[in-house]
Amino acid sequence: MTATLASLLHALDRQREQLLSAASAGSEPHARHAWAILVRAACRALTALPVTATPQERGALTVLLPLAAELRPAAVLGLYTPITDIATTLGGIADLLHTPVVASPAILAAAQRNLVGHALAALRDSAVWTSRTLPITPHRSLLGRQLPRLASLDVSHNHGINEVNLYPWRSVRAHDAGIDGAVASWSSVALATLGSPHNLTQLALQLAAADIALICAAAAASGRAGIRTQTLHHEYATTVNALAQASESWRRTAGWPSHVRLGGRSRDVRDASRHLREQITTQLRDGQHWTADRRLGAPGIIATLLWATQTAHHVGVAHEHALHELTCGTPPAWVARDRLTTDFRPVADQLATVHYAWIPDLPDQHPARPVAEASRKGLAAIETALLNAPPAVSAAADNNVWETLAPPTASLSPRSRAGAGMPLLTPRSVTQPSWY
Repeated sequence: MTATLASLLHALDRQREQLLSAASAGSEPHARHAWAILVRAACRALTALPVTATPQERGALTVLLPLAAELRPAAVLGLYTPITDIATTLGGIADLLHTPVVASPAILAAAQRNLVGHALAALRDSAVWTSRTLPITPHRSLLGRQLPRLASLDVSHNHGINEVNLYPWRSVRAHDAGIDGAVASWSSVALATLGSPHNLTQLALQLAAADIALICAAAAASGRAGIRTQTLHHEYATTVNALAQASESWRRTAGWPSHVRLGGRSRDVRDASRHLREQITTQLRDGQHWTADRRLGAPGIIATLLWATQTAHHVGVAHEHALHELTCGTPPAWVARDRLTTDFRPVADQLATVHYAWIPDLPDQHPARPVAEASRKGLAAIETALLNAPPAVSAAADNNVWETLAPPTASLSPRSRAGAGMPLLTPRSVTQPSWY
């Protein structure tokens, strides 16, 4: 099953709501074990993205880092509390955020706002619930002294979950259903083939380029539909144009000159490419045209295709490297003997009896250079699109007021209440569909 940052944040919200009716936290060892896991996961998640920390985030880290240094998970298994579920989800979010992505600073900042709001709300409600179900004397432990501060975290700047702004972060298995799984399977096979000189074939290079062109074209069409349905801001048109240019460049990359050949068989690449095109055709096409805007411009489809474009970028990097090796290194392509310059004709005549009218590429000829140039232009256009993408328009449904647990201010000492809401600052560490 595909796991996305958006789905994990939704799961985090559901687990917060379940705290309202959860039973007691048990003994203090249970609480210390759960919080040892929770604070580590929260610190990893909050510091994962390369963006400037917000004041709310810095204040939370001031409380969490000392706890992470002191608390240790228990060696005995079975010390479960509802906070353990929240810790597990935050750990999954942290793992997802540490994967390499190709995203604009605006997308990273929007993702950070989403993450901080939901993570701090989870920490706040966990602290309130722990204080209510398991009173800990403040002077007995650091956890007891820090819980009131966590219970008073400022969660007034919560942001709704917008799938489009969180598109780069998802974990997809090759056998997952839908476009996600098809893209994951295709990229796995393509990267393995393009990265192996022994398995590299002309068909693999052409199909990879054609599939990247198809993904970029679908993402561009989805972006246009999103602008028309106001899911995306009109500034997103720049990204759409870059995706369209990338699609055109990769289509040119798929069209090799007729006098250049590279042999071999690529059955796995052919099967993965066919499955990818079938999924896109079935879900996003209506005959010879793209499907209706309400389907094509839905946030989930836009996010999926943007992630697919990011995945295609990884394949494009391998494709460009393979073409570079093909043009300037080994293995060589085969060139039609009658297309060589007169300077190399004597050598060609000597080799003609070995492989009939086709001979290996000779030094300084570089017949595949136009294909390599088109590949570089297509890769640059994808980077332009992804690295300059603006955040999506926030959905109105995400602006609702969150239900949260009320902090137990009555149990705090006057000194604790005076400083509970003040954040402390700390330094931050080529077979194509007929319609295509």
